[in-house]
Amino acid sequence: MADIDQEVVQLIKQTEDLRWDVNPLVVIRDVEDAKSVARMILVGKIISKRIVSLLVVHGTLEKAWDFEANLEVQELDTNIFFFGFSSSAARNRVLERRPWNVK
Repeated sequence: MADIDQEVVQLIKQTEDLRWDVNPLVVIRDVEDAKSVARMILVGKIISKRIVSLLVVHGTLEKAWDFEANLEVQELDTNIFFFGFSSSAARNRVLERRPWNVK
């Protein structure tokens, strides 16, 4: 469990250091607004010895998750990705069908 805690702390630090030229990182100070946004995002880690590209992750998971709406995918670090969904229902559908094994 300590390893997971360390990874979460590391991801938080990496998120704080992000520089997004296209979609600037915005700090949401209102707790309810932040919760609303959090209901529409996920961070995922690809567990593999191979480095998986952003294009492969986006294309593969968009098909696997059967998305009709837009799926935003951004690479945070090697094999760690941010997923933005168009609704909390879309995010919840992905969570309900986990874990994901994509080949």
